[in-house]
Amino acid sequence: MSSLSKARVAVVGGGALGMATAAVLAAHGASPLVIDPAQGANASAVAAGMISPGFEAALDGVTEDRAALYREAAMLWPAFDATYRLGLVRDGADWRGEPEPLATDLERLGFAFRRERGVIHLPDEARLDARRALQRLNDVLADSGGRMVRERATAVEVERDRPVLRVGDRSIAVDILVLAAGWSVGALLAPGLEGLLSLVTPVRGQLQVLEGTGVDAISRITRTRGLYLTPVGDRLVVGATMEPGRSDLQPDPAATECLLRAAFELEPALADATIAATAVGIRGASPDGLPIAGATPVPGVFAALAPNRGGWLYAPMIGEAVAAAIAGKSPRRHPEAFRPDRFGPA
Repeated sequence: MSSLSKARVAVVGGGALGMATAAVLAAHGASPLVIDPAQGANASAVAAGMISPGFEAALDGVTEDRAALYREAAMLWPAFDATYRLGLVRDGADWRGEPEPLATDLERLGFAFRRERGVIHLPDEARLDARRALQRLNDVLADSGGRMVRERATAVEVERDRPVLRVGDRSIAVDILVLAAGWSVGALLAPGLEGLLSLVTPVRGQLQVLEGTGVDAISRITRTRGLYLTPVGDRLVVGATMEPGRSDLQPDPAATECLLRAAFELEPALADATIAATAVGIRGASPDGLPIAGATPVPGVFAALAPNRGGWLYAPMIGEAVAAAIAGKSPRRHPEAFRPDRFGPA
């Protein structure tokens, strides 16, 4: 891609996909403007920060092609982390549950694993502190000459063949606009994009954050059926709820009780821990569960949408895919997987 130093670039959405795309475009010379309302933590901040292709593929029972996509997305992370210093922790993940059929599926899909004292260990899984990673990407944005605007975008129009973004009572004309907002992107008034944006539907997830006594009993990603435990600094994130179609942010006491009971059964030492926080995030999902990334039917407008629960896993790959689309090229990796038009005409 040629330098974007003279292009006016805006990204709507400050989550994993939006910030990773902004970082990739900044590396090509852009000084992106990122617009995010920041009314509460976005879904990428309310996340365990797992880069967990093996478990996601095996637990979802995906095809070998889909598993290869997950694996390649994860393989981009070491170089991405080396470039942007996001704090990737590459200490693998453990399965503490019935070994079958998980081991059979991992073997079928080509993921490395080993058995250790009744635990299935996947050495190539990784994790990061989601909030710190977003802050670091914000620093990268500032270093590029870009900036974050904490407002809500309300409309996208085209004037003189260029996108115009409505933010509050202002109009911002740009050369390149990347839509990377969450599930509520469908609320944008965007002639020509209504069909595409309507494909993004909400998926609600809730997690608990534990601290204090007992949390050090879990030293790396630990999973069992319907539950994950992930260390983040000196705390432990407990989660796994997924509620498609639900978009309210009020914590559900029944889900809290269910998650904690499962966590205590898996690791009794956690019963002495303190609940530091309960968090709810709403992710966007597409009909086939993969992100929507690339050129849209509207000139100058590109998508980086709907990662479902894989926002952090996909982030470097989606940044690459959007940069390729802006350059008028096909992505180097899995060029058909994220195409916005794969569901038919927008």
